[in-house]
Amino acid sequence: GIVGKTHVVKSLGTGYRADAVRQARIVAAALEQEWREVEGHGVPAPVVADLVPRPAPSPPPPVSPADKTLRQVFELFRSDPAKQRSRKTDLHYLYLIELTVGLWGERTTIRSLDREACRDLLDTLRWLPTNAEKRFPKMSPIAAAKMAKEKGLSGTLSPATVNGYMTKFRTVL
Repeated sequence: GIVGKTHVVKSLGTGYRADAVRQARIVAAALEQEWREVEGHGVPAPVVADLVPRPAPSPPPPVSPADKTLRQVFELFRSDPAKQRSRKTDLHYLYLIELTVGLWGERTTIRSLDREACRDLLDTLRWLPTNAEKRFPKMSPIAAAKMAKEKGLSGTLSPATVNGYMTKFRTVL
């Protein structure tokens, strides 16, 4: 009755759910405070006008995506709140993180990846034995793939599985 509306609609100005949830809480708190002031004094207050959330303190300067390490990029990808993945898919991404970091090193940046590096990943995946962690628990996946290549083992990942890992890697990049 005081404001003349039954609903208040406010754009939060973001396309990300996590940011919208945070900003919605701020706006709701500001709205609640204004309602308390209106109820306490009986005087209409501008309820909708100044509900824009105050800007957060300035974040550190952004790091170029090309300067991020592989692990950072994978973790950013996995932590995206807009995506819901099954546990099995998430385990595939975790395995791929460890494989790529083991293959190229912890400090490898996205900028340093080239066709040759991707061919190395493909070759490693093609020679990776099935259930390598179970069959060779004391070996890293990279060492298991090298051993399988040297000995010519036939029990390696199927082409569909290799393509699935490469597709996941491409998706992250």
